[in-house]
Amino acid sequence: MKFTSLNRKSTVYSTVILLLLCVSSQVKASDPWIMPFGHGLVFGFITDNDTGLPIEGAEVISSIDTHAITDAAGVYTMIHPSGEYDLTAFSDGYGGIDRQSIQLIPFGLVFRSFAIEKYYISPKPIPSQDVGTVYGVVLDLYTREGLENIQLHSNNDTTIYTLAGGFYSVTHRAGQYFKLTATADNYTSQTRYFDLDAFEQKELNFYLDDGSGSGSTCFLEDLFGSDSEAVRLLKQFRDKVLKENALGREIIRLYYQLDQTLKH
Repeated sequence: MKFTSLNRKSTVYSTVILLLLCVSSQVKASDPWIMPFGHGLVFGFITDNDTGLPIEGAEVISSIDTHAITDAAGVYTMIHPSGEYDLTAFSDGYGGIDRQSIQLIPFGLVFRSFAIEKYYISPKPIPSQDVGTVYGVVLDLYTREGLENIQLHSNNDTTIYTLAGGFYSVTHRAGQYFKLTATADNYTSQTRYFDLDAFEQKELNFYLDDGSGSGSTCFLEDLFGSDSEAVRLLKQFRDKVLKENALGREIIRLYYQLDQTLKH
């Protein structure tokens, strides 16, 4: 009995040490060691719900819009104001999200791990050799909430609507130079271009912008003029490059946050 108890204690101690090492590995040498007053540390793992493997580049966002991104080991760390909040974990390629609540005291530590799923709906079966399947999710760019009943229309005259959680799946004719456009009231439409081989299953995700992050104009529009060539090129870079990946969307969010700070 004593031996079993000792083994259990050793396992607990080893787990705690491992978690602390994971957290400490995220702290840069240049970071201040003093926790800001009224803040605490939230940390943990994000894994694939089916395989249990860590997910690199997954995101955690709190209900006050504090973000963290996982490293290659699936570990995230977040210095966060104390209080009660919701945390949501999500990642490109994963239609599912995992949402949990935390209660953080000043200078406290909270460990929260998330397991997120692939799409809740399976791609539709392919009935012939001339078609493939396109599937994915439509999300709000800023809140990452799935958008239900959003119209998607391709230049192949295929029209579908998203299900709960923003998920969709459609059997589509194989070929080249197709485009699929997501359209919703109060959102800017987004178009994705793709080729589709016979029997291929292609994932296309959409992140729709309702304009809530930017206000009427941003400070670069005020500086250069909203109709200037510089602003046009920057918007093109935002829409065609930054919006297509998690890091780019985080840059967009931080930019608009800075914009609001400068305006006030």
